[in-house]
Amino acid sequence: MWLPPNISIRVAESIVSPSYASSVATCVQDHLIAKASATKDRLFVLSCSLKAFDVPFGAVKALKAMPLDERDQFVTADDGSYLHWPSSDIHLDLDAFRYATDPQWRKKVDLERTTRDARFGVAVVAVRKEHHLGQSDIKGVTERQVRRIEKGSVPRVRTLELMARAHGMALDDYLDKVAEKATAMPV
Repeated sequence: MWLPPNISIRVAESIVSPSYASSVATCVQDHLIAKASATKDRLFVLSCSLKAFDVPFGAVKALKAMPLDERDQFVTADDGSYLHWPSSDIHLDLDAFRYATDPQWRKKVDLERTTRDARFGVAVVAVRKEHHLGQSDIKGVTERQVRRIEKGSVPRVRTLELMARAHGMALDDYLDKVAEKATAMPV
């Protein structure tokens, strides 16, 4: 987004400088899709910041098994935030293509996911102990499953429902409590 140097944008009672607005626009452009096309084995995606992604269909798990005749049958969201294949109901954003093509991005995302999952596990332990429950006190969930979750394994929704019930809470309340504990932890 280009703005003349003497123009400011008014946002929620504050004035945003043109350089800030330009940097925000650049950041947004780096996450939006300008154009995309497909061949039988590759997807070509251009971001609004003009970064090109050459993505083999086999590199994206959600697209790997897609029939050849459906690969070019996608639409770009009106706002450029994702590509959608209606026949398979697959939505993928630019980060999915970065993950498939950029080893450094993949490593960063995997590290963030591992860290987030570990924090979730530690928060689950804190909530369980706060309710004076042992790992074996959660009906319908094995002690081994509880240990895995508490070490960072991502549970299924049904498992979370059972854990919430064991804590005498609705699922939303349980997840709120876990999130509260996770965000209160030092980084």
